[in-house]
Amino acid sequence: MLVEIYKRQWELFKKHYAKPTALIALISIVIAFFSFFVLMVFQDLLIEITDELFMHFEELGVNPNTSHSDLFLIVLVNNLRVSAFMVLLGFIPIIVLPAVSGVVTSISVSMILALFNTFDLYPVQTLIYGILPHGIIELFAIYLAGGIGVFLSLNMFKKIFSSKRAEINIGIIIKDSIISYLIVVAPLIILAAVIEGFVTPVLIDNFHPSL
Repeated sequence: MLVEIYKRQWELFKKHYAKPTALIALISIVIAFFSFFVLMVFQDLLIEITDELFMHFEELGVNPNTSHSDLFLIVLVNNLRVSAFMVLLGFIPIIVLPAVSGVVTSISVSMILALFNTFDLYPVQTLIYGILPHGIIELFAIYLAGGIGVFLSLNMFKKIFSSKRAEINIGIIIKDSIISYLIVVAPLIILAAVIEGFVTPVLIDNFHPSL
């Protein structure tokens, strides 16, 4: 039963989600790279933006004294909320909306790396030990949520504006999108949060030269 469910998800991914997910990932990564170099040039802007980013982390409850379990819960709740919102934006027939959070998340990574690079705080080690262990899974989940949202939004657009609207079973599409979020995106978010809460801090403590 479970195997059949995930076979269905794999088929949905290949047929409907893969292209928008890949496009969101590509656009996000390109913009993140561009942002990194821009922020390296405009360092006053970098300091200002990262101050706001760290204030946001503080508001979420993330600080140097945050326990591993609290960090896990904070990251989990935040990322589940963000990814769910990306899918829900698919109900609005403005196709680019579900992609925005993926771009913003990628830019936030480039901001942190630019900051660490500016102050010679070992940005490569930060990337390897502080971001990649959980970030690969987390970013894929975020991009996938965006891909699902884009697919849903595209079909909502077609259902409203296309002359072939009768051919679109929007009920099935909504059902598939919600199920894909619940059994694919959400578990990936949970896994990434476990790694970020319990594994990444250990890697940083043991292998990052300056932290």
